Amino acid sequence: MANPLVEQDALPRWAERLPPEQLWRAADLKGTKWRRAVPAEVQEELLSEASKQPNLLHEPGALLGCPLPSALKAWALELRTERLDGAGFVVLECPKASPLRAPHRRLLYAALGLALGTPIQRYGLLYEVQDQGGSYTEQAIPVSQTAAATGLHTDSSAWDCVPDFVGLLCERPSPFGGESVLVNAVAAHEWLREQRAESLVRLYSPYLRDLITPGVDKDLPRRRRNRFPIFADVQGKRPFLLRYMRYWIEKGHERLGEALPPAALAAFDNLDRALGRAEFQLRFRLEAGDMLWIDNRRLAHGREAYGSSPADGRLLWRMWLSRS
Repeated sequence: MANPLVEQDALPRWAERLPPEQLWRAADLKGTKWRRAVPAEVQEELLSEASKQPNLLHEPGALLGCPLPSALKAWALELRTERLDGAGFVVLECPKASPLRAPHRRLLYAALGLALGTPIQRYGLLYEVQDQGGSYTEQAIPVSQTAAATGLHTDSSAWDCVPDFVGLLCERPSPFGGESVLVNAVAAHEWLREQRAESLVRLYSPYLRDLITPGVDKDLPRRRRNRFPIFADVQGKRPFLLRYMRYWIEKGHERLGEALPPAALAAFDNLDRALGRAEFQLRFRLEAGDMLWIDNRRLAHGREAYGSSPADGRLLWRMWLSRS
């Protein structure tokens, strides 16, 4: 199938359409303003709720349909307005003296997710991100189930599932490796528009993606339908959209026997170069109890390869949210 191309002069100029805080570069993120401590009143409220309903510590999903604590709801609104709608991410941490233990933190994380948006439960409410000993290049499994480096990407390779926000709670970090990387895809897009516009037009064209979500029908018609652009200019208050993981694009085309043209591969190379530029990246390590929330439409993210053992294996919990 031929991919229609946009004209270079029709490429969006996001620097003219989006607020300055959404165009950040690494130099703008000096200090720790992107880190926030969990307020004491939110911790106290959660401890009180857990004492009344101890089952919540083992089944955070029981929160679905229940009223959320008021201080937590107010804090979630503040985070979404100031951080997720601004720079597009925030890292939350509990002070070392916090009374919250691992089950309380999972409960806090789930409750905060429900306050930030509506959960997308294709992988369940809380999805376990942990090395299962497999290889995504040899099996049709998510990269999240391996210890491999993920590459820079956005979550979900299915055309009909676009998480607005992605959350990660670190329960156990790896003894080494696993560093997190965030990239401002808006700034990378603007660099491409100025430096590699001929490639950028290709990135607004639709490409196949392999289907890997557990439980999703993977028949031929659905695979053929799973085709959409890498960059898109969509209607609404959040017009910028990046959807990218190169491996699943190449695998999707390979499975259906549709060779990617050299110009498309060159465009992917240039996108990888843009996303890989240090000026657009923030790197940090998630420690036990840290929560990361990101805008999955404007930011690409990734993690470095990590090492683990059965005794101290890296364990994170992921949530996908749509903006409610």
